[in-house]
Amino acid sequence: MIALEGALGKAALTGVSKIAGIGAPAITRRWSRQQAVKRLSDRHSQRSSKRPSLEDLDGPTANAITELFESGEADAFAISIAAALLLRECGTDPGARLRDLRNQFAAVVKLRGASKDSSKITGDVFDALETSVANEVGRLKDLDGAGLPPAVKSTVIKSAAQYATAIARNSAILQDLSSVASIDRFRSEIRSQIAAVHRTMRLPHAGITRQVPYEDLFVESRLDRGLEEYVDLAEHADNALRLLVLGDPGGGKSTLALKRTYDLASSGTSTFVPFLIVLRDYAPHLERSRTSILDYIESLCKTPYGVTPAPHAVEYMLLNGQAVVIFDGLDELLDTSDRRRIVAVVEGFAHRYPAAQILVTSRRIGYEEAPLDKDLFGTALLLEFDNDQVDSYARRWFHLDESHTPAQQEALASSFLQDSRFVRDLRVNPLLLSLMCGIYSSEHYIPRNRPDVYEKCALLLFDQWDKQRGIEPRLSFDAHVRSAMRALALWMYPKQQSQKGLPKGELVGFIASYLLSKRFDDEDEATDAAIDFIDFCKGRAWVLTDVGSEIFGFTHRTFLEYFAASQLVRLSPSADALYEELFERIVAQEWDVVAQLAVQILGRTVEDGADDFLQLVVSNAHLKDQVSRLNVASFAARSLTFIVPRPPVLRDIVDHIFSLYVEEGVNEARSSEVLGQLTGAAAENLPLIEKYLADAAERSLRASFGSASRALLVLWYTWTFRSSVEVDDENRQYWKKNRAALRERAKPHMKEVYRDHSWVAVRLWADGDIELSELLSVHGLVSLYERLDVSGSSRIAPFATTVVGHLLSGSEVERFDRLAKELNDSLVTLPTPWISARPEALEHSARIDLDPSPIAIVPSDADIPSDATRLGAVILLGLPYLELRARAKGGHKRQNRLLDAWGFLLAFRGGQIPRREGIPFVERLGLESAALEFVLSWAERRVSVLAEPR
Repeated sequence: MIALEGALGKAALTGVSKIAGIGAPAITRRWSRQQAVKRLSDRHSQRSSKRPSLEDLDGPTANAITELFESGEADAFAISIAAALLLRECGTDPGARLRDLRNQFAAVVKLRGASKDSSKITGDVFDALETSVANEVGRLKDLDGAGLPPAVKSTVIKSAAQYATAIARNSAILQDLSSVASIDRFRSEIRSQIAAVHRTMRLPHAGITRQVPYEDLFVESRLDRGLEEYVDLAEHADNALRLLVLGDPGGGKSTLALKRTYDLASSGTSTFVPFLIVLRDYAPHLERSRTSILDYIESLCKTPYGVTPAPHAVEYMLLNGQAVVIFDGLDELLDTSDRRRIVAVVEGFAHRYPAAQILVTSRRIGYEEAPLDKDLFGTALLLEFDNDQVDSYARRWFHLDESHTPAQQEALASSFLQDSRFVRDLRVNPLLLSLMCGIYSSEHYIPRNRPDVYEKCALLLFDQWDKQRGIEPRLSFDAHVRSAMRALALWMYPKQQSQKGLPKGELVGFIASYLLSKRFDDEDEATDAAIDFIDFCKGRAWVLTDVGSEIFGFTHRTFLEYFAASQLVRLSPSADALYEELFERIVAQEWDVVAQLAVQILGRTVEDGADDFLQLVVSNAHLKDQVSRLNVASFAARSLTFIVPRPPVLRDIVDHIFSLYVEEGVNEARSSEVLGQLTGAAAENLPLIEKYLADAAERSLRASFGSASRALLVLWYTWTFRSSVEVDDENRQYWKKNRAALRERAKPHMKEVYRDHSWVAVRLWADGDIELSELLSVHGLVSLYERLDVSGSSRIAPFATTVVGHLLSGSEVERFDRLAKELNDSLVTLPTPWISARPEALEHSARIDLDPSPIAIVPSDADIPSDATRLGAVILLGLPYLELRARAKGGHKRQNRLLDAWGFLLAFRGGQIPRREGIPFVERLGLESAALEFVLSWAERRVSVLAEPR
């Protein structure tokens, strides 16, 4: 039997959090941060004597109330109570609704077999639930300290009528029922059948027959709910009343919906009934006979689940929070007007059954053309697989092959993960990952060329798997399907509608026309072959398939792009011809993937084809404006990840990219991004890229330093290590290994100009090439606190914070011990104030910001260094930050010993700590004598390190 006090608190928290979660994700996040569940548990740990107790009830009544809470019905009452109480905050009296809910609560308890004289105790339980909900509503109001959050208030006002209607409808149903026993039996039967029907998942590449248990293959995808955290579906959906999940094609949306259906139906700790509605199946029923969702659910119970619903059972569960309705594939309704009709129906369903949990899945692309009401549905994004998920899925996949021993399965999985690294951006998609596993399983290698990967996937889907299952299509892949698919893709690609699919008639007409000119001499035969081809695709989630009623499209954009690129090269089979077709597209950043694939295909089929194409593109870029030249440079840089061109061509590409990087007036963020793309080039290209880039930088430095300060950064520091472009570990290691050589090559130029550029002087001091006294005499201590803009989109942190971080972590001991000694010896002898610029200059020109503050520049797990020299350098470097913080009257957070020391110093200087306590504390830090004397002088306000504000 349940503990009633805990059940009341849980139901109250569930009800209010779900109301708050509708259209208010930020509120939900902050609530979570306040550890609501823990405090709720603490609050109810000691039961009030005024609260009802099941121990005082007769057996039938206690059992009835227990069933009410265990079935989820109490959560539904809590949601309705919360909605009523929140209406009060919006100026509406909830009294009538609360009385109706109280009567319904009593009626449900009686239907569950409570004794006839249970009215008093039932009313007490409802009152206790209302009180618990009211407590949670009060806490919701206090989140911002300004009453009910506007997002929640807006939602409640908009949804007020739906709860009143639901209460009335529920009352009518309760009057027709004599007990809920038949509903409970139906719930048990339908859950069992749903679990049995959906107990397995289908492999994407294995047609319609290969099914495997979820536990053998399924890898849980993560959701991004916009709250700076990633969660799985169960975690998010359990705490959301209505949720929309958006994802990419092949990203696993439908599999996620099926798995959620199975999990809910098979759960031993939940009594929810999941109803899965595939919207492309429901849409024809709506169109033909205006079938309601309720009627459609009842028909699904009969077919395919084979269970006839008890009277009122489905609607009762929808009204009383016992059902979860999953609408899968909103995007598969390709006509926007059809989708809008479905959206209206789904929203109407949500209004009619406000206590029912609803989950909707859709593709991201095109969703905004017919979106759901944001006040009704929260949104989460289905993320691609990360490296761990790819690893887990691949190992599970290969362990399904029972023809190999476990050791062979593991070896295959490991080699696949190694060999597929170069297409890691493809394998993050679950569909493509499964296809590549299939390729590797049969051939034990992954092609190194992307077009080869796509072609292998297409061949696997269209031909090999069918033959393995004994299906022989009339059209062979090599003779008809491949060529028709190419022509069809290039024909569809420019059409906006092609992203959603095209009617069967249009596709049959095009394919028939193509086959008539290529394969047949009879129009009827060509048309029959085209129909056979489309019918062959129908029902199979392969390269080309039905995506709606008599609507066909490519299952994944990847295949559309690959086949379009392949046909483009067949029609323009030389570098000159392909250049004429694609140059303007590249300039405008159109057809990017198709163009990249086409260049790869050309390089594979024509000697020097890719080299000649890139030479033409780069050579003619000067004819365009700056933005266009950046687009061309980006295309060429990214092409180097799969093309190893002749050295003169590679030099021209590098020179073009570098010249844009140092050009006056260029978009710094964009040019830095393009430059960084060179770091991801194929390993065979890296040595020459390094050489040509260094040559270009040195030429720029010799010509004019004024436009070449960033050139020096390229040579020495920035672009190789702080690129915003993600590169694999091998490339990153290459540049790290060559960092010393780049530094040495830059040193002569740096020594020529360090007096003109403070950041150059700081770097030379850090490397031991000039003394600290030289740096301070030329640029002052403020140079250690300057942030350096390196790309227009990112900034190198002040060197002072870098030094502090290394001293605390103990890294690069020899180097930073030397710097610490120099700082201890020099800083205490500097005249004060150390930094004499006006405060506004510090905050803007010198960029000593309020953040990072002393708190921000110290790792949260830092401790006081035991070495006095290191500790002295850390504290001395922190004094300008502390003093600026003190002027801003900012507080500090005590997270560890060092932060306590810094905070203590801040309080000591501010007068909050008396001398008799402050001086012994500073002395216990164990600083060297000169540093100790200076820190005490600063703490007692005898010296300041910053100039006084004017």
